Amino acid sequence: MMLLVGYSVVTRYFFNNPQPWVDELTGYLMVGAALLGAAETLRRREHISVDLAAGRLGPVGKRVLEIFGLLAVLLLSLLMVISGVDMVVFSYSMDLYSIGYLELPIWIPQLVVPVSFSLLGLVAAIQLARMFSNAPGKST
Repeated sequence: MMLLVGYSVVTRYFFNNPQPWVDELTGYLMVGAALLGAAETLRRREHISVDLAAGRLGPVGKRVLEIFGLLAVLLLSLLMVISGVDMVVFSYSMDLYSIGYLELPIWIPQLVVPVSFSLLGLVAAIQLARMFSNAPGKST
């Protein structure tokens, strides 16, 4: 993205030749990076959490809260995969294109939704499986 924006700046200000397609492509890439990064963030356990309630719970309460959170992520991921696949199939079957300068078949950037949420759900399922395979007192 940085190279694309740099290219756009150079062509616009030094050669007076703006590249409007760069903005559209950069937008797709930014959304893709954010959605695909969510699975890695969950895998590293670096996601944002609210410690207000969890900080007052004991080890069992924290474990139950973490299980509930992972189940919620798993459910949301499943719903987003189903919805994302429907969206991609619809866009493909209707032969829809982006309205920007790229005129890209819109199902291509839309693929990031089912792919990223599949990865997020997989990470949540793996973490749940690890939690249930360990004794309550062991670290996960």
